[in-house]
Amino acid sequence: MSGNDRYFALLQSLAASGVRFATFGTAGLLLRHAELRERYALRDADVLLAPDQLEAFAAWARGRGGTVTTWSEPFEPGLNVRGRFYLRAKVDGLQLDATYETFLDLEGALREATSCDGVPTCSDLVIWRAKVNKDRDAAVSFANAMGLALCPDLIA
Repeated sequence: MSGNDRYFALLQSLAASGVRFATFGTAGLLLRHAELRERYALRDADVLLAPDQLEAFAAWARGRGGTVTTWSEPFEPGLNVRGRFYLRAKVDGLQLDATYETFLDLEGALREATSCDGVPTCSDLVIWRAKVNKDRDAAVSFANAMGLALCPDLIA
């Protein structure tokens, strides 16, 4: 199984667990655009996570033999994670970064996510908005390399 297929299987497992999330970032683009999967090897997968799902996400990862940290500190129930923005799970040699505080309309993104190969996945607009916000030049370069179009409003 390829690295990307391992990531998609892990995300499918997370979806089957009932944790409320949606995939975004490059993993989200590869889920939405299957024709690109052979052209890019994932190094991690980014998910938007409903804030009330932190403990469920951690329990799912640990149930698969994984570890969960926030800013390199082990995540434990009750830990104050406000302002830390994400949890990082390492499961089966793969890394999932679960963002729960974001400039994005988190609830809207989760509500509008659609299933791609059994994985809740953010819209292209939400994915690109996050990529452009993180690094506009890298987002434009990635879009050009993959033959994808960016919404002109995002790069104006």
